[in-house]
Amino acid sequence: MVRMIYHTPELHKLVESVARVCYQSYHKASPDSHTMVRSIMKKGHLSVSSVGNMVFSITFDGGSVLPEEWIELAGTLMTFKEINNYVRWTISPRKGENHDRILISMNMLSLMDILSEFHNYDSDRTLLDLIVEEVKKVPYLHWFLDSSVEVPPSDNPYIKFPSLGRPVILSQDYTALKELGLSDYELDIHATVTVDFLTDRASGLQSWRHADMVGGCELSQRYVDRSSSGFRPMVEIYEYPEGLKDYAEREGLTMEEAKEHYDAVIQTLHNHNMETLELYSDVMDTLAELGVSKKRAKEIARSILPNAIITRIIQCRPLRQWKHFFDLRATVHAQPEIREDAQSIMAAFKKAGVVLD
Repeated sequence: MVRMIYHTPELHKLVESVARVCYQSYHKASPDSHTMVRSIMKKGHLSVSSVGNMVFSITFDGGSVLPEEWIELAGTLMTFKEINNYVRWTISPRKGENHDRILISMNMLSLMDILSEFHNYDSDRTLLDLIVEEVKKVPYLHWFLDSSVEVPPSDNPYIKFPSLGRPVILSQDYTALKELGLSDYELDIHATVTVDFLTDRASGLQSWRHADMVGGCELSQRYVDRSSSGFRPMVEIYEYPEGLKDYAEREGLTMEEAKEHYDAVIQTLHNHNMETLELYSDVMDTLAELGVSKKRAKEIARSILPNAIITRIIQCRPLRQWKHFFDLRATVHAQPEIREDAQSIMAAFKKAGVVLD
């Protein structure tokens, strides 16, 4: 028997908010504006549905798994995993019972990929059909699979606005699965946490490097005009490096003179960033005047944007993958900016009651 024990509430609204972060179209949000997701998916852009979570429990007649049943199930699970790596599963004993608990989790993109490609594999389809039957019981999940399904209008509970150093996290999946009695190990594998944060473009690229089982999106520099964007300060004037004294001695300068040299370099860097934004706007406007479409003008002009420009990112990862990210990026060995990001996300996790130990 297959039973869906959890799904992210109002998943269609979370997917809409992810898409609107990409296109910066919050002003178009309305109770029924989630339909814009369908227009995106019709074009083949399914990545917006890579957030959120669905968790399924499998039990067997008689309470235990027969060898032939396990061989068949294992083959199906491996097919799922081959089609979409985001599929996770665990096998662990339930307290007071003699049979194994098999849990499977995935996002909507995983399921749609599996449904699209499963016919190419010589695997038993029973498990997939049972999962789909469970999904069909929830209208706003079934909505992703069947264009004839409609869901009633509702406000979007997910669109919020983070600031640098203050991420917004969605920890409902973790909290609900913990209340259902999942073990710490099962929570690591099956609970997801979605993080909405601002960072600089360079640090954002580093965060995407930890890409095993991560879904989400980033503000589009292709569609969004960045003329009025801000920059993340890599360093500040009047914050001096420890090695400045050595520089002063080597050059025969006083510390005040050395500080002036340092401040001048930082100011030059800041001025260059601002001039680059002005050039970006000029190039974009001039190309448009010359007959280039506004969309294409943005695509061309964005090539000169500095890595220090601020971007907005939404990432959804299983808890274990977030722990891996923190292990590598919340330490003194990481670049200061992404270390600051990782530590602020960790603090938000702890505030929400997500256990990281």
